[in-house]
Amino acid sequence: HYCYTCSIMFPEHEQSDHVDHKYTESLKRQQLRQPCRYILQPLENKRSDAQFFF
Repeated sequence: HYCYTCSIMFPEHEQSDHVDHKYTESLKRQQLRQPCRYILQPLENKRSDAQFFF
């Protein structure tokens, strides 16, 4: 499982901690190969937070 709100992977037994969050129960191979494109969300403040996506 992956929680987009917290930006963490979590085991099934912790699903109740993320019930009000946006999460997925499974990640596909393509998502794991390119996490910057499919999983990780950009930070809010673009000027103070240096972000590089390869």
